[in-house]
Amino acid sequence: MKKIILILLIVFAQTANAQTAKTQKLNGKWEGIGHQVDGQSWDIALNFENPKDITINYPSLGCSGIWTLAEANGELSIFKEKIMAGTEKCDQGCEVYLQKINKKQIKVTYYLRSYDPVNAIAEGTLERSKRKKMKQ
Repeated sequence: MKKIILILLIVFAQTANAQTAKTQKLNGKWEGIGHQVDGQSWDIALNFENPKDITINYPSLGCSGIWTLAEANGELSIFKEKIMAGTEKCDQGCEVYLQKINKKQIKVTYYLRSYDPVNAIAEGTLERSKRKKMKQ
């Protein structure tokens, strides 16, 4: 029994490490424009410090929140979005599909299953931020 538990723990740790390694390539700050299916557009600012510390900000909408990694599969990562500030201004509970295009660009696709169970409601292309840290 102890061997089975040890094997399961090792497999779980390896799976978690593999998902973390896949998303590590995304570390940094990303910015772009989101486009909804109804024609509206809005700013996106993604701060991806590590897979456990991902913050999202929609400055032009006045809301922000966090992303929690749900699944990582190859170049595609799926996150659950939780809006923490400005909750009345943004949809709650989006699934966000993030796909790396190249070193400088990522594609984000938003699904809100309560609105449309199959089709995306918005998407955007984000570019790695070129902003330098300010000296204090």
